[in-house]
Order: sequence, then C-alpha cells, then structure tokens
Amino acid sequence: MRSSFLKISLSKESTVLFAVAKHKNLIENKIYNISCKNGCPIAGYIYDSQRDEYSIACNGIVELGSIPCSLSATIDNCLDWNIRIPMPDKLIKKHMSSIQKKAFKKFVSKFDENYTIHFVQMIDPNIM
Repeated sequence: MRSSFLKISLSKESTVLFAVAKHKNLIENKIYNISCKNGCPIAGYIYDSQRDEYSIACNGIVELGSIPCSLSATIDNCLDWNIRIPMPDKLIKKHMSSIQKKAFKKFVSKFDENYTIHFVQMIDPNIM
C-alpha cells in the first residue's frame, strides 16, 4: 500500500489581509466585524449570516489589501482535493507591498506589549 503525502504549494491566487490587535487579557477585547464582501477567512471565526460578517474579539483592526499569492495543500492520489491554508507571518510580510508594510507598521505602533498582532487572511469563496 502506497501512502499519500501532503503537498503545500504557493499559488498565484490573491489573499486579502487584515491586521488584528488582541489584548492579552481577553476581557479587554471588543467585538469587531469584518465584512465578507472580500471572501472567507481561512480560520474559524464567528459568522453572522444576517449581516454577512465575521466577528473577531480584538482591540483594533485594519484592512491591508491583498497580496498576490496564497498557500494550498493537496494530497497525492486523492482526486482533486485541494484546500487553502493560512500563510505564516514571515511569508505574508515577504509578499506585502511597501505601502502595506508601512500601514502595518503604523497600526502596530499604536499598541504596547499587552497586545499581540495577528493576520486574518481572506480568500475568494468561489476558488475554495
């Protein structure tokens, strides 16, 4: 029996980015909403179907625009199984434009060591 292998590859499909600042003390966070007009986040967030928004507990959020790539995973001998997966921060930052990097740096500067900064990555739901 031949085992299957997971393959991770960079694709040319774009990813929309948001930066999110979360307070380390979770009760200090508020609920912010991200419109689904740009697609679906690659992670588990609370979805409000009435408003077509995802809700995220945080203390600040900024849309950074899109980067020209995404990651996908496939498995050998598994027909057309293909799923988009989140990119690590290092890869995201590598593909950000200078304008996006400047906006990200400005956003991060508003928060002290009590906050962690995360990326929310969104993909076109028609490509999934």
